[in-house]
Amino acid sequence: MSRELFSPSVVGVSTAARRGRLLPLSILFHAVLLGAILVLQLFADTSVPEPPKRVIYDITPIEPPPAPPQIVRHAAPSRASTHPDAAPIVIPDKLPTDEPPSEASGPLDFAGQGVESGVQGGITDGLVAGATPVSAPPGPLKPVRVSSGIRTPIKIRDAQPVYPAIAQSARVEGIVILEAVIDERGHVSETRVLRSIPLLDDAATAAVRQWVYSPTVLNGQPIPIVMTVTVQFRLER
Repeated sequence: MSRELFSPSVVGVSTAARRGRLLPLSILFHAVLLGAILVLQLFADTSVPEPPKRVIYDITPIEPPPAPPQIVRHAAPSRASTHPDAAPIVIPDKLPTDEPPSEASGPLDFAGQGVESGVQGGITDGLVAGATPVSAPPGPLKPVRVSSGIRTPIKIRDAQPVYPAIAQSARVEGIVILEAVIDERGHVSETRVLRSIPLLDDAATAAVRQWVYSPTVLNGQPIPIVMTVTVQFRLER
């Protein structure tokens, strides 16, 4: 009974001893195999293949073919017309000249010809004989802006603007700037708003249209001018 109790432990010890003897042999075998692989790689033919040589092409210029010969076509001689009044086909070297009328034929007489109710004396250079040429009326003068060379005209009639009720209710006040064109007589003919207050523009324009200035004279002639005017609206405090 004591043998059966100790026999398994003896078998286990023998197996462990066998594995211990085979482990160094296994390590040595793998080391030799790895070294052989490395040596074979060192002695292997690892030369890089040579690159392909550059191919040189010999290009021969191609000459264009010769131009075809030009064909000169000669015009066929035209047949001269047999009609005596036909126009000549060939340009003559010398053109015929009109012969002056002979003295035997006498002066030309146009008596009895023309319109019976014509103008006596005829027309000379587009004008009726004896009439005075009429010059075209001069065009309107272009307004000149008031500058240092032109004196500002004097206002001889003023008109105060009517304050709109809606602007008074909204307590709107301020200055409206207009550009006015004053004609040769001194009246304001055109206006344009430069600085706007929407509720006051119409009242300012209506007032400026009633203004009258002294005429502006340049070189002894009345001219229209352009000037800037201001209309101020102020509420009573």
